[in-house]
Amino acid sequence: MTFRNSDVAQVIALAQQGGLSGIEWGSDRHVPVGDLEHAAQVNAQMAAAGLLTSAYGSYFVVGRDSLSEWQACLATAQALGAPLIRVWAGNQPSEAFTTEQLADFFTQLAEMLTMAEPFGIAIGLEFHARTLTDNNAAIDLILDRLDHPLLQIYWQPPHDCTIAYRNAGLEALLARNKLANVHVFYWVREEDEIVRKPLRDGQGEWRTYLETLLQAARSTWVSLEFVLGDDHAQFLKDARVLRHLIHQASTDTDIAVGVD
Repeated sequence: MTFRNSDVAQVIALAQQGGLSGIEWGSDRHVPVGDLEHAAQVNAQMAAAGLLTSAYGSYFVVGRDSLSEWQACLATAQALGAPLIRVWAGNQPSEAFTTEQLADFFTQLAEMLTMAEPFGIAIGLEFHARTLTDNNAAIDLILDRLDHPLLQIYWQPPHDCTIAYRNAGLEALLARNKLANVHVFYWVREEDEIVRKPLRDGQGEWRTYLETLLQAARSTWVSLEFVLGDDHAQFLKDARVLRHLIHQASTDTDIAVGVD
C-alpha cells in the first residue's frame, strides 16, 4: 500500500535494497482479488527474491461485503502465499454501531472465520479510525465476544492519543496473543492537520513500542507504511532506522521487517 504507483518488481527490489524480509501486498493495486494467476506469479517472484508475503491487505469490509467476495479473497491469499488477510471492521465509528449492527457484524465475522479454517489463513482486523476497532475498549469488546484462533488484530499508533494509551493497547493484544502485524509510521498533528514525518523523528516513541514487542517474546511482522512523500529514498532511510531500533534490543524474539 505504501508504493501504489510502483509495480510489483519495483516494490520487491526496494524491499531487497532496504534489507527487509517481506511485503504485505494490497488488493487495491498490486494483487487484485480474484486474479489467482497474477497472485501466483507474485508469489513466485517473492520466492525468487528470497522474500516472504507477510499478509494480504484486502479492503474487505465486514458487515458490508458478501461472503462470495470473501471466498475470492481467501483463494487469492492462498495463491499469493499469504498467512493472513487484513479486513476492515465495518465502515463507521464504534460508537455508531447499533445492537442489531453489532449482531450482524459478529455473525458475518464468525462465518468468515469458519470459511478461513480449511485454508489455515488468519483474519487480521485493521486497527483504524471510523471502524469498530477505533479504540482499545472496542477491540476488547470484539475479542471478549468472539474467541477464535484465527482472529487477530493489527496494531498501529492511533492518532491524537498519548504514547501511554497507545502502548497499553499494544500490551493488551500481546497479553491475549492476538496481535497480527504492526504498521510502522510516524505522523504528528500540526494545527488542524496530521502530517507525515521521517521515522527518525519518532525514534523515541517507536523505541517504546518495539521494547514492548520484544519483552513479550512473540514473533511478529513490523511493516513500514505511509513513507513521507511516498519517496523511495526516504523509505530506505526509514528502513535503516527501523532495523537499528530493533537491533538495539538484546532478545531472541523474532521480529521480521517488511513494507506494507
